[in-house]
Amino acid sequence: MESPEAQSGSQSISKSSQQNSFMDWRPEAIRIFSICYIILGHMFLTTAYLTNDPKNPLVLTAGIMIGFFIFCSAYVHGLKDEFNKTGSLNISTYWKFFKTRFLRLYIGYYIALVVVLIAKLCAGYTFVFASSGLTIGGSIKATPIIISPESLVLDLTCLWPLVTGLLGGIFPEAWFIGSILILSLAYPFLRRLYSIHPKYLYLIIIIATVIRIIVAIKSNPNYAFNFPFAWTAEFSFGIIIGNRICMKGGPAPPNTLYKRIIINMATRVWPLYLFHMTAVVFMPVGAPVIDFVLAYIVIIFLAEFFRRVLRYINNLLGVKRRDNSLKIGNKFNLPESPSLNVF
Repeated sequence: MESPEAQSGSQSISKSSQQNSFMDWRPEAIRIFSICYIILGHMFLTTAYLTNDPKNPLVLTAGIMIGFFIFCSAYVHGLKDEFNKTGSLNISTYWKFFKTRFLRLYIGYYIALVVVLIAKLCAGYTFVFASSGLTIGGSIKATPIIISPESLVLDLTCLWPLVTGLLGGIFPEAWFIGSILILSLAYPFLRRLYSIHPKYLYLIIIIATVIRIIVAIKSNPNYAFNFPFAWTAEFSFGIIIGNRICMKGGPAPPNTLYKRIIINMATRVWPLYLFHMTAVVFMPVGAPVIDFVLAYIVIIFLAEFFRRVLRYINNLLGVKRRDNSLKIGNKFNLPESPSLNVF
C-alpha cells in the first residue's frame, strides 16, 4: 500500500502531466559541457599526455562529468509521469520500455562500432583474431586488439564493464552506453519504489554510496568507476529531483534565446559521444595543439552528419524521440529537430 506522501505525489504528477511540459535547458547545458570535457580527456589519453589513473585529478574530474551524465539521464525520466501508479509496472509495460530504450541506445552504438573499427584499421591499430581471449584497454595503438568469440559478444552487448569490471574491445570508450542500458533496466523498479515511499530510494542511495566508497578504497578504484551499478546513487538522485520538478508543474518554458540555443545544441551530444573516437584515433602521441583543434572540427562535422543518419534510421524504425512528451516551443523560430540525446 502506498504511503499518503506517495499518493499525494502521484496525484500531483497526474495533475502536472496534464499541463504543458517543456524541455529543461539546464541538464542540456550540463551535457554539452560534460561531453566536451570527456572528449578532451580521450584526446589526452590517446596522445599520451594523460594516463588512465583514477587518482589523477583530471581523470577524477572526468568521472564527475560521467556522474552528471547519469544524473541528467535519470532526471529526464523523473520529469515524466510513468510507473507511479499501482499496476503501471508489468511485463507488457516493462518490455515496451526496454525495447524503446534499447533501440535508442544501440542503433547508434552499432553504427559507431563499425565506424570506429574502420577508423582504427585506417589509423594503424593492430587486430588479432583468436579462438579466445580478451583485450583489456584496446585504446592504445601499440597494444593489439584481440577479436575472439567472447570479445565479440561483449562488444555487441556493450557489457565489458558489467562482465569484466574493466574496459576493452574494439570501442572501449563506449562502456558508458552499456551502463546506461543497465541502469535503465533498473529504472522502472526504482521509480515504483519511490512512488510507494521515497525512503526506499534514499536508502538505496545511501547503500550504493557506502559500497562504492568501500570498493574504491579497499578493492579496485576501476570497479567503482566502470561497473554500471556503481552509478546507482547518481541515477537515483536524478529520479528524485526530476520527480520533484514534475510535481511542481514541470520545467519553466525556455523563454529566452540562449536557453533554446542550448536545447538545440544538445541534440548533438549523442552523436558527439558516439563518433568522436573516429577522429581521435588518428591523433599521434605528443600531438601539438593544432591537432586538438583540427580533431574537434572533424568531430563536429561527424556529429552533424551522423545526427542526420540516426534521425533518418530512427524515423524508418518508428523509434520515438526522447523528448516526445516535452515541448521546446518556437518563439525564436529555432529548428525543432528530434532530440538524439538519449542519455
